[in-house]
Amino acid sequence: MVKDRVETLFLQEKPAKIVLAAKRADKPMYVAKLSKETDSTYAHTFRVVSKLEELGLVVSKDEGRIKLVKLTEMGEAFAGGLINLLDLSELIEIAIAVESLYEREVKGHLRGDIEKEAVLGRLEQQTKKLEHLTCEKPEVVTQLAKKQLKRIEEISREVKGLIVG
Repeated sequence: MVKDRVETLFLQEKPAKIVLAAKRADKPMYVAKLSKETDSTYAHTFRVVSKLEELGLVVSKDEGRIKLVKLTEMGEAFAGGLINLLDLSELIEIAIAVESLYEREVKGHLRGDIEKEAVLGRLEQQTKKLEHLTCEKPEVVTQLAKKQLKRIEEISREVKGLIVG
């Protein structure tokens, strides 16, 4: 069944990296270059590319002993979906880090006991990680990133004593 083959293939690290590397290149790429960029052996990359070709996600062209690979329209769309998935996973990691910081360092502590500079510094780090997710991304990613930025601002205000938590 194709669905099982696609899920099995893309729930592995290297095939996803190969598709993303081909997307970033935005032009046909040599299999050898794909293998180098994805820290994979040539043989493994060649097998993955063959599977991607079977699924209609890439087309390849032999130039002598060298094989050029390019994403198809479906491959481009699939790569975009992988990028969105990675963006959402990054948002999840940031949200967990922010809430963990809040629970550990802020919630239930007297304002005088909170290490304000350290907490605000860590919140600023998370804000910087979020900034690239607030523009030129799908609406759902942008909205969730902005919501997380708002949560960081709420925690910052509480740490500074500007609101009662």
